[in-house]
Amino acid sequence: LKLSSVMSYQLVNAIHAHEGPIRSVCAFRNEKGQHQICTGCQADSPNAQKWLLNSSEGSPIEDIVADGNPAFHDHWVTALTSLSVDKSRSIYPQGCYITGCMDSKIRIFDLSDCLVATLVGHSKGIISFSWTCAGFLISGSWDGTARVWDLSTSQCVLTLTGHENGVHVLGLPDGIIATTSTGEAVNGKPANFRLRFWSASTGSLVSTPIEDHAGSIRSISAVSGIGGFVTSSNDGSVMLRSVDGQPIGSLLHSMQEDGSPPFILDCCELDSPSGMDTVSCGEDGSVMVWSGTDLQQSIPHPNTVWCVVGLRGTGGDFLTAGHDGVLRHFSRDPIKTQTAASFQLMQSLQEEVFEAQKKRKRGPSSEELAKAPRWEARGDRVNVGKSENQVMVFNKDGKMIAAQWMSGAWVEVGEVTGSSDGGNVGDAFYDHVLPVEMDTPRGVQSLKLGYNDGENPFVAAQRFIEQNQLGQHYLGEIADWIMARSGKQQPTLGAPSTATAASNASLPVPPMASSAPQQASKFSFSVRAFAVFDDMPQRGKLLAKIVEFNAENPYLVLRATDLEAIESLLQTLSDSSHYHSSSVSLVQLSVALRMLQWPVAQQFPLFDTLRLVALHPQGAEALGLHTQRGSLLSALTAVLESEEASTPFATVLTACRFVCNAFRHEAFRRVMSANSQDLLQLLHSTTRQVRHSHKLVRIAVATVFMNASFRVVQLAGSHPVEEVLTTLIASLCSLISREMDSAEVVFRALQATCTLLDHHSITVAQSDKALLASMAADLSARWSPQRLGEAPSQCLNEVRQLLAI
Repeated sequence: LKLSSVMSYQLVNAIHAHEGPIRSVCAFRNEKGQHQICTGCQADSPNAQKWLLNSSEGSPIEDIVADGNPAFHDHWVTALTSLSVDKSRSIYPQGCYITGCMDSKIRIFDLSDCLVATLVGHSKGIISFSWTCAGFLISGSWDGTARVWDLSTSQCVLTLTGHENGVHVLGLPDGIIATTSTGEAVNGKPANFRLRFWSASTGSLVSTPIEDHAGSIRSISAVSGIGGFVTSSNDGSVMLRSVDGQPIGSLLHSMQEDGSPPFILDCCELDSPSGMDTVSCGEDGSVMVWSGTDLQQSIPHPNTVWCVVGLRGTGGDFLTAGHDGVLRHFSRDPIKTQTAASFQLMQSLQEEVFEAQKKRKRGPSSEELAKAPRWEARGDRVNVGKSENQVMVFNKDGKMIAAQWMSGAWVEVGEVTGSSDGGNVGDAFYDHVLPVEMDTPRGVQSLKLGYNDGENPFVAAQRFIEQNQLGQHYLGEIADWIMARSGKQQPTLGAPSTATAASNASLPVPPMASSAPQQASKFSFSVRAFAVFDDMPQRGKLLAKIVEFNAENPYLVLRATDLEAIESLLQTLSDSSHYHSSSVSLVQLSVALRMLQWPVAQQFPLFDTLRLVALHPQGAEALGLHTQRGSLLSALTAVLESEEASTPFATVLTACRFVCNAFRHEAFRRVMSANSQDLLQLLHSTTRQVRHSHKLVRIAVATVFMNASFRVVQLAGSHPVEEVLTTLIASLCSLISREMDSAEVVFRALQATCTLLDHHSITVAQSDKALLASMAADLSARWSPQRLGEAPSQCLNEVRQLLAI
């Protein structure tokens, strides 16, 4: 590669845009001619957020400022596109932005962040958008298809099938659609990474597919200077192509430390006179600026850069979106770069990169060395190898060494310079090699997963999936386990997980502190995701209880075939790792809902079952559409509003937990709390249980209030929330003031309070603030910090701070 001598890019702005990785970004001009940016994230509370590049008077630097409210989604937002304001256009003349989500849905929002249309047709996550020359939307998905949509009718008009898994799309100016695929497993190895060309009018292939990448194709983007496009791949390359797909040049990122090429996740054109400038980004944090096939500049980042986007009319400015949730703005305009702020930002970025590289190269710590068995004790029974070629680390004369079990003895391989669980997977050495068990029809298969310090866990998980030809649905499960690996046992993929917390509720974790510039909020206890009760009941016991109650209701008996349908339903619901591919039928739900006719004391198996249905994406949608949903809501309200003496504890507990889980997916959330009035009614009913004598019920009620607070945040701006806000605050104060023995109840109620006080679009009335201040003072008088605990005490302090603002 030739290095070009050109004006260098500098970092001119950065903002911590999301609490999780930014997986998609798009940019367009608003009615005032300002650059509008939209980002989509992968987080506990996935959302899309609009931003403006806004210049202060007299300043050459454009600040990145939030514009409007987040548009919350049920899953990661992995694709974005937009339509700028154009009064002459017949559809969406005021402009819109379009999100593609891993829940398989495409959503269209106006520039006020109101959802105006949902496009349904894909069966798996959306990963790519483009437009045909006739103005039709093109989408690509993990379901192996591309679809063409008429936005005037919100209908799919063309489906392009036959791709190998994930599809990226590009509309070409000659009425052709180009698509790429991420490949498939052939004879145990990934293969068939194809580029195809289709007629946008007939949907037929117009030429032979091209196969010239050696890894999954991750992006495709137009390059105006050649009238063609670029594709990027897991093989570490970016291919510059003519309009017919023939390669013009190959742009290569540097190899990683282990000798493997980085995955090149995105590439886009930059605004330049030649129309030949591009920027590409990789999973290793590499960002490369190119002019044609010449490398202009390398800009390392501290971690994975998922996507890049150019800003038109700026002379080449671009944005990078990172796994750290930071949106960074780069420019080569000296008016922007020759400032003290830009120099400081660039220095901070370089320091972050240095620290990340140093962390990857560090040797074993003294604690790791102390935990390793001594080399002299390698013959002890406890250290005997369990299988041929097993690798194990030892402490030999104060150094960490790796040894391999061969022919009944440990053979020294060499000194370990990374962490103590490092080793080889295939021909590559990794800082960590972790055992993974794969539950298959042939039994449990043992595999090895390798990853490096500082590496993006999702990249390591994707590599592991491709190395072992596993299903793509394991990605999140593997990545989550990598992130939480310390002190955890090895996972068995395909086996259902179980909760271990006393309350069994999966709660959002407060975000970790970050050195990234400009945090979105300084308060850490605000709720940023819906909490759920996702522990799996023992299927046999639950079914046995249904059979028992069925025998006690001779006039409302479930037949043998009905019980088989319920057993099949419970089996589907217990296998949460296959929720992406399993389904809940209307017949199964109809049979289960017949239990609504049983006495209230016998309805808890039904609510416990529906609690899990609400967590199943398709199950929640089916339940929301079921003709018996009205009867279900009536029965639920009756239980929530009942007196403790008249309704058994188990029925109230499972009903409250079902309400919590009903917030998880949009499809059923619309049934329970489509607007503020629905939410208000739900709060009135649930608040009756704040007096319940059983702690687990009160914990469930507090969790409902947490979810309600987050729902109020979602509704604020598009619905009047003053009445529901006052009701919720009164309910929270009532719950906290009555609580005498459970710090967990208090903690969850305080988190809900933080959420309501911390959101910029919510205005809390002074009378409600006075009520909260009185509650905080009373709580401090009744509960000492030692009794309340560290986290709840910190949360209480945040409530005080927020009330003082």
